[in-house]
Amino acid sequence: MNSTSLALTGQIALVTGASSGLGRATALALAQSGADIVLLARSSDDLEHVSSDLESMGRRALPLPGDLADENYILNAVQRTISFFGHIDLLVNAAGIDVPGEVINLATSDWDYVLAVNLRAPFLLAKAVLPHMRTARRGTIINISSVAGKRGWANAAREKPTGFECVFSIPEGWRLTGGHGHRPNAKAGKLRHSL
Repeated sequence: MNSTSLALTGQIALVTGASSGLGRATALALAQSGADIVLLARSSDDLEHVSSDLESMGRRALPLPGDLADENYILNAVQRTISFFGHIDLLVNAAGIDVPGEVINLATSDWDYVLAVNLRAPFLLAKAVLPHMRTARRGTIINISSVAGKRGWANAAREKPTGFECVFSIPEGWRLTGGHGHRPNAKAGKLRHSL
């Protein structure tokens, strides 16, 4: 390992969508840099596998399966993180969903669910962790969107226009609150490494 490989030792990262894809890759990368990880996603079995991977790397992991569309789940996850680890240094909003199919066949309830997970959940998570970061006078919030956040395509037009708005609009609002040692970040793009 090089001198920067454990740059996050002692830091706690809360990662959404941590059971697969960008979320899983992010959790593993943060752990390789020394962070302990709180894993949020729907699949309990998949989270347990990721948790085992992190623990085999010598990191602590707290898997908290649940639905990001549920505000109580979000609030409880943040509280359990604080109770278990004592602080949150990084929030990575990597979860994202879509409902495949043509827009004309999309149920309003499905669209509401996409909005709840892709847009509302990152807002609620940031709102819940920000007071802890302000108290600590440090913290980083990162919102990740797939390339689908920049453009849609046939039968996937709903995939992350919401995520793109979240990725770039919400951090700007946090930046404007500035002066408290927290850093909002935004990234939309392609994953360049295989998972």
